[in-house]
Amino acid sequence: VIISSEVKYEKPSPKIYEIALERLDLPPEEVLMVDNKIEDLKGAKDVGMKTVLITRIKDAEYTPKIKKLSEILNFMD
Repeated sequence: VIISSEVKYEKPSPKIYEIALERLDLPPEEVLMVDNKIEDLKGAKDVGMKTVLITRIKDAEYTPKIKKLSEILNFMD
């Protein structure tokens, strides 16, 4: 768990994602960031993480996207 007030960075700052990666001891390409806000995914994408947008908006211009959390398994390899 990363609490922005403790680390002094907030999403979408790439720094908060770098801290998370460091704590997980994982490279960014092995981490999937899932959120329902496009702007919060930007920082994760900027550090090289895979990203998925949860949305029910048909014309959202962001891919990949899912409607149900169970679909996230399609992105795990």
